[in-house]
Amino acid sequence: MEVKLQEIDDRSKSNSRRIEALEEHIERQDELIKSVAVMAEKQNEMDKSLGEIKSDIKQIKDKPAKRWDSIVEKALLCVVTGLIGYIFVKLGLA
Repeated sequence: MEVKLQEIDDRSKSNSRRIEALEEHIERQDELIKSVAVMAEKQNEMDKSLGEIKSDIKQIKDKPAKRWDSIVEKALLCVVTGLIGYIFVKLGLA
């Protein structure tokens, strides 16, 4: 009976050590999960910021093209107006 009791006591101590090791392992996993969650949140914030930056860059890039289009439009308007005025003068309507 004493031998059996010693075996059970030894097994109990062994199981206690294994349980403690598992608890430590689970705690490390929990910390890792929390870290991954924080990283995912930061990644989402970075994605939003990157989207805003891309939008701003596109607006900055398109601005000179809009100015050039406006200049060309006004130049064409002046030329067409001049031609119409010239035609009216030649026809004697003005």
